Amino acid sequence: MTRTAPAQTAPAENAPEPDLRALHRADRLGDNGLVGVVVTSRDGATLRVDDFLLSCRVFARGIEQALLAAVLRHAHRTGAAEVRADYTRTAKNGKVADFYPRAGFAAVSADDAGARFRHDLRDLPEPPPHVRLTARFDEDAP
Repeated sequence: MTRTAPAQTAPAENAPEPDLRALHRADRLGDNGLVGVVVTSRDGATLRVDDFLLSCRVFARGIEQALLAAVLRHAHRTGAAEVRADYTRTAKNGKVADFYPRAGFAAVSADDAGARFRHDLRDLPEPPPHVRLTARFDEDAP
């Protein structure tokens, strides 16, 4: 799995409730099943990406950009003013160090351990045209 943010422990008593999105992948050649997960939480007008995990089997095919674009659009649609995300540097995830900046996030802080990013939701990235993502968020439910 490619990891961009640290694992979170159980939420503190007053912490925002986490929201989990599972990602399943299939194409004309087969079904990869569960290949990723995004965990977000809402704190007032800020949506936080707490964890963004993606299997290396499907990484770099545009799926990660499509999923992040869906999260950003969901944040915008639900009145968030910003999205925050952290990147924690590890020996195995250097290839995703620029993942958030490529999606329009600005660095808030950075050091040898990683970086913190912020997206102001003014210019939302388009998902790659070759990826069809069916995203369902709570406000989309019937």
